[in-house]
Amino acid sequence: MNFKSLKLRSMRIPIKYLLVAVTLCALIVGAVFTGRRFLHLGKSVEIVSGKEKGPKDAPIQMDVYSDFQCPACRNALPMIEEIEQKYSPYVKVIFRQFPLEHNHAWSLLAAQFSECAAQQRKFWEFHGRIYATQEEWSKLTDVTPRFIGFAQEIGLDLKVLEVCLGKEEIISQIRKERETGAARGVQSTPTIFIGTEVFVGGPQLKERAPQVIEKELERLGIKIK
Repeated sequence: MNFKSLKLRSMRIPIKYLLVAVTLCALIVGAVFTGRRFLHLGKSVEIVSGKEKGPKDAPIQMDVYSDFQCPACRNALPMIEEIEQKYSPYVKVIFRQFPLEHNHAWSLLAAQFSECAAQQRKFWEFHGRIYATQEEWSKLTDVTPRFIGFAQEIGLDLKVLEVCLGKEEIISQIRKERETGAARGVQSTPTIFIGTEVFVGGPQLKERAPQVIEKELERLGIKIK
């Protein structure tokens, strides 16, 4: 495995995965959007270490299904960060992979690099670099050198990174996370869950999330400081 082989490898999109996602979405989407009771979803949805931030025992969990090449995901970041800052003692944020490979040629490769960065405890540093420069690298015919540059900037061990990128289980893990998102009703990015409440896009999050969070905190008897 070497960095040069990543371009072609990352663009393989097995049709069976897309069909599974669509089927699961059709079967389960109704159930996802019903109940209004809050659930701490960390009990039922696997958390990948290194892709979460905020207090481990936070009473509210915000799951962000996102695609690194998605402009709407980049535009939603300030709204997500605003909520993080305003409710920082009470909210834990978890990034969940949902690369839209059929729309975004480099989304899977970006997800691979981010998962490998997470294994070196540098996920959020890579996350910041890649979204900040999205408009630039999205236009490239080969993004691998650019992503390796990000890895160097944030201090990743490149030998460890190369080994990680060669592992089939990294791609399997990403696609499993995407399939789980589809089963929860995710159809586009960004889609954000706070408990059982669903927000599609940054504007919905900005408009509705504060009252959803504050209502839940009130129910739990927690006063905002």
